[in-house]
This record gives sequence, structure tokens and C-alpha cells, in this order.
Amino acid sequence: MRTGETVPERTVTIATGLHARPAAAVPAPKAVRDNVSAVFAKLQVADRAQAIIQAGLAR
Repeated sequence: MRTGETVPERTVTIATGLHARPAAAVPAPKAVRDNVSAVFAKLQVADRAQAIIQAGLAR
């Protein structure tokens, strides 16, 4: 709890989604790029458009 925060105040804070999220909950942009690149490599495609076509999701 934050200093001076009562239990009911903490409950409202959590219930409304205003509590601080841990830093690990948001991946670093570089980690996302690396993971997307790894997926593209496994699919043997160069970009998102090719991955969509390969998956058969193109209209």
C-alpha cells in the first residue's frame, strides 16, 4: 500500500485499474521486434503481408 492509503482506498484503486503495473508486464520494443523476426524466420517470410498470405487470411 502507498503511504497514507487505507485498505478501502487500495481496493478501489485496484478495482478501477489504477494500480501500477509491474515493469515486466510491458515488453521492451526490441524484445517485440526480435520475437516477430523469429516468427517470420520460422514461417520463411519477409514481412507481415507475406505471413498473412501464407496463413490464408488475405481477402
